[in-house]
Amino acid sequence: PDELSILSKKFDAVTRDMTQSLLRSARAGIINVVRDFSSSITLFDGRQFMIDEGIPTHLMNIQYVPEYTVKHFDDISPGDCFLTNSPYAGNSHHADYTLHAPVFYDGEPLFWVINKAHQADVGAPEPTTYLADAESIYEEGTHFPSVRIQEAYDDKEDIVRMCKTNIRLGEEQWYGDYRAQISAVRTGEEELRELCDEYGVSKIQQFCEEWLAYGERMMRKEIADLPAETVSYTAHHDPIQGAPDGVPVNVTVLVEPDEERLTVDVTD
Repeated sequence: PDELSILSKKFDAVTRDMTQSLLRSARAGIINVVRDFSSSITLFDGRQFMIDEGIPTHLMNIQYVPEYTVKHFDDISPGDCFLTNSPYAGNSHHADYTLHAPVFYDGEPLFWVINKAHQADVGAPEPTTYLADAESIYEEGTHFPSVRIQEAYDDKEDIVRMCKTNIRLGEEQWYGDYRAQISAVRTGEEELRELCDEYGVSKIQQFCEEWLAYGERMMRKEIADLPAETVSYTAHHDPIQGAPDGVPVNVTVLVEPDEERLTVDVTD
C-alpha cells in the first residue's frame, strides 16, 4: 500500500512536469494563457494510466491516439515522436496537435508520453481553427493521421517544413509551440526512465497493473451504490448555418448497479 501511494504521486509529478515544461515555453496565448492543453501517460498498449489536470474532452479518450499509432507502425523505436491531429486517427478536433513519444527501457516499450495542445492556427482557409460552416475536412487545414515527426530524437525536416509553410506564423509561432510540446514529451520520457532506474522495471510494471486494478475496483464500488435508472439529456452545439438554434446533441446514460456498469450512448 505505501508503494502504491508513493509511486502514484511520482507518476502524477511526471505529468505535472510535462505540463510546466509546455506552459513555460509555449508562444501562443491559447496555450500559455488559456491553458488549452493536456498531458498524460498511457501504457504502451494504449491503456489510460496517468493524466494531469487537463481538459476532459482531451483526456477521456486519449488511448485512441497511441492505439492508432501502434496499429499503423511496426518499427516504433526509441527517439521517435509522432504527430496526430486528425479526429479520424483517434484525436479530438484537428486543431489539437497531439505529440506522443514511446518510452523504452532496456529495449522494452513501456509507456507513451502524450501532450495535446490547441494550436492558434492550423492552416485553414480562414485564420481560425474552427470553421463551423466547413463542408468537408479539406476545408479545415491539414490532417496528420499519426506521422513520425521525430526519429532518433531529430526532427523530420520535411514534416516540419510542411507545417511551417501551411500554417500562418509557422516559423514565428507554430514552430515555437511545437518545440514546447517536444520539450514536454521528452521531459516525461526522461523522468519515467529515472523511475525505472530507481525502482526497477519489474516493480514499475507491477505497480502499473495494480494501479489500474485499484481504479477499476473504486469505480465499480461507486457504480454499485448508484440507483438503477436511465438518464437522458440534450445539449446544443453552437448555432451554424442550417441550425440557428444549434445542433442537438443527445446523450443517454444507463446505470446498472448490479452489473457495476455505466453505458453512455452518444449515437444520436
